[in-house]
Amino acid sequence: MITENGWPSCSPEDLDDSLIPGTNERVSLQRGQPNSVLKAFMGALNKYVEAAVDSRGGSQDEGGWTATNSVPTSNHLGGTAFDYNWRDHPMGPQVPDPAAGWQGSEITNWQPEEPRVRELLRYFTYDGLQLVWWANDWLQPHDSMHFQMGYNTFGDPRVQKFIDECIDPATGLPRFFEDKGYQSVDLVATLSELMGNTVGVDYAYYLPLWQKMLRDSNANSVNRIAMVAAQLGTESGGLRYMQEIADGSAYEGRCRDLGNCQPGDGKRFKGRGPIQVTGRAHYEEFSQWAYDRGFVDAPTYLVDQPEELAKPEYGFEAVTWYITDARPTFMEAADNMDVIEATHLVNGGEHGLQDRQFRYSRAIRMGDRLLAFLDTEDWMSQVDVDRLNKAVDKILGGGSMPKAWPTRGMFSLSTETGAGVDDTIGMLLNTDGNAWNLIVIVGALLGVPDDVQRIKDTAAGKIPDGVFVGENAWLKDRAINFAKKLEPLCGSLSAEEDKS
Repeated sequence: MITENGWPSCSPEDLDDSLIPGTNERVSLQRGQPNSVLKAFMGALNKYVEAAVDSRGGSQDEGGWTATNSVPTSNHLGGTAFDYNWRDHPMGPQVPDPAAGWQGSEITNWQPEEPRVRELLRYFTYDGLQLVWWANDWLQPHDSMHFQMGYNTFGDPRVQKFIDECIDPATGLPRFFEDKGYQSVDLVATLSELMGNTVGVDYAYYLPLWQKMLRDSNANSVNRIAMVAAQLGTESGGLRYMQEIADGSAYEGRCRDLGNCQPGDGKRFKGRGPIQVTGRAHYEEFSQWAYDRGFVDAPTYLVDQPEELAKPEYGFEAVTWYITDARPTFMEAADNMDVIEATHLVNGGEHGLQDRQFRYSRAIRMGDRLLAFLDTEDWMSQVDVDRLNKAVDKILGGGSMPKAWPTRGMFSLSTETGAGVDDTIGMLLNTDGNAWNLIVIVGALLGVPDDVQRIKDTAAGKIPDGVFVGENAWLKDRAINFAKKLEPLCGSLSAEEDKS
């Protein structure tokens, strides 16, 4: 039977159920040209327009060949059509009607998606032949989820020429991305999608910490990254919470399993970090681990200051410690795709198991896109270390960092407190301060009212709270004495205009 677009129907043995490029999803399409063209188009939609996962992260809602269809000549019967994210794009409304969807995604920065779909359709038009047709453009019914091999493509030699010239055989993606110079992946958007696009979370801030944790934890596969994401996503609410909402009193007295043997330990050592490290014993172990690696200044740093673990820079290191040292079989569970075992290792039970499974399913469906987190080079490997050392040596004056840089002012007669500057930033701040001093002094001598008032207030010891001069006794005394001497001279450089 010939289907609506002119291609013949087919049977299961004629199908190719390979992955959509860049994803972990399979769709069955007619082997040969339809599979090559339509899979390339699906991969482009996934990468450039909208991820091949519905807005709720549920089960797969992409489809290709079907054995039966209510429309006798449906192109699905020939495996030359696919539906994309059908839960988000119902049949009937026509884009740009919001009811049809395609109103924005993480990939388009929440701008309407139709322009990008049209851009892809233009790319998939070769020498005047439109290889992919969007059913949104049917007169009746409008079906914006549906894409198919274009009309008059069956048997046309331009189809194979397009495949040979415009589809990368290594990736299955169109060379559209090469032509656009579109090589990079929006990792912030990918992390946001992975964590459920939780409102109010600064994923750009967390991205480098997340990437470092993955590298240090040897989370080097889709299965491993997905499992880490699922567990952290549930524990932290999509990275929204770096410490437990509850006050921790429920952990009071749990000496045997958490090490909370002292009064107040429950609240003091409540869950913190994206993996919610809980209990004095775990804080002690992680603090020692962090000290051994130079992350903290003392082996009991995080025991003495447990609230510090809520800071992301410590919290993500705690994830590395937990899934490598504290729970060394975690990655084995990840490799086995065993969400239940991984949950036992992280939680000690099965709390939130349904959410963890939901998050894991969504992460796995993102497929190889997760590996982009691992593609960044170590920036330190690009540093010219010799040149860096020379620069540091120049900053330090050929020696070590002194407690205070000595002033080079011509009136400096001693090394009294205040005569030096604590660091390079302090030197810049002092330069700024001295420039301001000169402006006020000259202004006061000229009789500028605001500057005269500043001198009078300082001479009277009226120094506002919070300013640096008020917090440094030596500088405060010097300012007051200087102002007292200057006060009688205010306005002495002004001259009355000769009106004779």
